[in-house]
Amino acid sequence: MKNITLSIALTLLAFSIYAQTEQNQHRYKENNEIFKVVEEMPRFPGCEEKKLSKDALKECSNNKLSMFIGKNLKYPKDARESSIQGKAIIQFVVNKQGKLEELKLLRDPGSGCGDAAMEVIKKMKDEITWIPGKQRGQKVKVQFTLPITFKL
Repeated sequence: MKNITLSIALTLLAFSIYAQTEQNQHRYKENNEIFKVVEEMPRFPGCEEKKLSKDALKECSNNKLSMFIGKNLKYPKDARESSIQGKAIIQFVVNKQGKLEELKLLRDPGSGCGDAAMEVIKKMKDEITWIPGKQRGQKVKVQFTLPITFKL
């Protein structure tokens, strides 16, 4: 009788652990939590076809992002005339589909630089699909902070 009771108890324990694991995996997939650091950070696209190491892929992606910003950023006339330089800092979320959302201007050097930086990010939001970030093999939302430097 003790063996049967122990067997039933172990079976129930194993089933309970399995059910909790399944429930946690489902919760993780449905979770809309925004991560700040993940195993694979989101990347600007354009380097996927190349067979690059992880570090080289990150460098290539960062270069593509810099090229996009350089091509689309307009230095505001007022800032240029007033010799305003500095960094605008934009924060956004790269969602599970690689789209940008929740755009925020965190730092504005003034004279229209913050607005110019936001315009570039809005253009990126409309035109570019990023490679989403991943945590434990699952695509997740990731907060991304991007400095945009204005220098004469």
